[in-house]
Amino acid sequence: MMSRVFHQCLLTVWFSFIAIAQQTSPNAKGLEGDIASALISATGCKNLVVQLSMKGTSSNVIERLALKLENVPIGQLVAEYMTVVYDSPVIDLKRLQKDKVLLLTSRGKPRVGIFASAASLENYLHKKAEQFNKKNVRIRLKFTPPYVECTYDVPKSEIASESVDLLKKFIRGDKIEGYAAFRMDAKANALYASSSKVITNHFLLPNGLLHIFESKFNPFDEIVVVKPFDYTIENLTVQPKYIYMSN
Repeated sequence: MMSRVFHQCLLTVWFSFIAIAQQTSPNAKGLEGDIASALISATGCKNLVVQLSMKGTSSNVIERLALKLENVPIGQLVAEYMTVVYDSPVIDLKRLQKDKVLLLTSRGKPRVGIFASAASLENYLHKKAEQFNKKNVRIRLKFTPPYVECTYDVPKSEIASESVDLLKKFIRGDKIEGYAAFRMDAKANALYASSSKVITNHFLLPNGLLHIFESKFNPFDEIVVVKPFDYTIENLTVQPKYIYMSN
């Protein structure tokens, strides 16, 4: 079911691009190139698609601006795909052509979708561990909708002292290892996680302890907004191959 939802999302985006391409005027082609150049500079993404839909084949009025970006840096997370669609945008052409900056002086609310794989999420978690100078942290993830499943192996010395105090009954030796199944959610550009099952060193952690961790560490990170876009991520769905975030 979730695989079908993912493919429907991508098909919807691609069919939108095809429909827009069929309505693109010759004047729009040069404008698409200018927009692409500005976005490459602003986002650091080298692979992107820009499609403009004009109101009539000879019109200079933009009906829709659709963007598809690949390998998008979103803070320490690199998302495989990001799609952005604006209805009736008005572009500051002087800033675009002179300064290579995409500035929309008028626009509707953008429709934003972000796809990140388990491998991308793993790399993100390892970067967070490195940021806090945590060593020998091993984490593997896979998506089993609606859960993210995780196996972990972490030295006791790399765990915050307050967490060690909470887990002291379940720690044997100099490390913790085990399995966790958790849900992810997004609200107001923040990421949340709630555990359904956690096994640490062969002990099943009680729900009361899981609730303590959730209340102490949620939200666990912010979702960095990719400039020059302006949006607020309010939804997150776990799919078989990706987590899908949208506004």
